Amino acid sequence: MRDLSVFPDNQFEIVWQMYSINFIPSVEPVFTEVRRVLKPGGVYFLQFANPFSIGIDNGKWDGKAYPLASLYIDGEDLSERFPDWEVKQPDDSIVKCLSPHEFRHTLGSVLNGLTSHDFKLLGLWEWMKKDENSQLGSWEHFTQMIPPWFSTFWQLDKVG
Repeated sequence: MRDLSVFPDNQFEIVWQMYSINFIPSVEPVFTEVRRVLKPGGVYFLQFANPFSIGIDNGKWDGKAYPLASLYIDGEDLSERFPDWEVKQPDDSIVKCLSPHEFRHTLGSVLNGLTSHDFKLLGLWEWMKKDENSQLGSWEHFTQMIPPWFSTFWQLDKVG
């Protein structure tokens, strides 16, 4: 995603990027490449982690709140705080594996990064799992308090 040199300039009308930008340390090279390969007036869908939810320890519900767990730092390598992932298997068993390098990107670095590359925000949606009867302290409960992901649509300036 940081090197799309296999594609010529102004190649696509749509670039669709599901949750993946958090696996690179800086958003800048991605936004530069997306701008280059997208036609003027084209649409860019970007889904990314809510940088505020990353700073909350969703495993430590104290009966009233989830505590803040880290400073709000752009480019923070989350694998240092979360060295393991628990991956649910089709048979509902859980396999523990080493986490990949995943990085926090502040809201400012994402929004300002895109606008500085001539993108205009068309819409932003907060992903929340609707479950009003979720067990306190569960992932479902946590997502009732703060959305873990944002989905956004952007349009590249027609003049560019």
